Amino acid sequence: MIRSFFDYDPEKTVEALLYLGQKTEKFDEYKACKLLFFSDKLHLVRFGTTITGDDYSALEFGPIPSKTRNRIKGLLELGDEAELSVVFNLDKHFKYPRLIPKRASDLDFLSESDREVLDEIIELYGTKSFDHLKDITHLMPAYKKAWKVGDSKRSFPMAFVDFFEEDQDAIEGALELLRENLALRPLFGRIGAPHSRPLECLSEAVLIKSAL
Repeated sequence: MIRSFFDYDPEKTVEALLYLGQKTEKFDEYKACKLLFFSDKLHLVRFGTTITGDDYSALEFGPIPSKTRNRIKGLLELGDEAELSVVFNLDKHFKYPRLIPKRASDLDFLSESDREVLDEIIELYGTKSFDHLKDITHLMPAYKKAWKVGDSKRSFPMAFVDFFEEDQDAIEGALELLRENLALRPLFGRIGAPHSRPLECLSEAVLIKSAL
């Protein structure tokens, strides 16, 4: 399975979370993790890279961005002492505290393709309930392949190549680009995807293949 394939970009992830939080109702830990998953998945199958560079794991209630979830849990547990308290307030009037952005997202951190995908995910899933989001993610091949039934206390790594399976949004060449990067990883290390230009990278990969 592919783990730590991309370089995680903590600053860009914060801006993506703020972007989602500004435009989404009932933005709690669960919705933040699920919307980020949908966003990274869609960006990957269209452009060959994710937005955040985070790793994904399958838990009982669905996929989660591993590093980002730890940061959100830090906010829930530590409050004002947590790193994310600089950009989020916590509304604790609800059973599951909601993340309230303290400022607008800095769009300089988000590419045109990032914003395109985030807006699409907000429109598709921003108003969905916990149960609806859970049902959707549990039907995805990437989750079903990773999750081990009967072991609700553990998390299981998800493979990025499985994100493409049965996905009508997948663009020809994106999976090939991912596999080519995987083949090059032993030579060059992890792929700095969040900092790259996905459209140009994908176009170059297709052009190179056509020239062979």
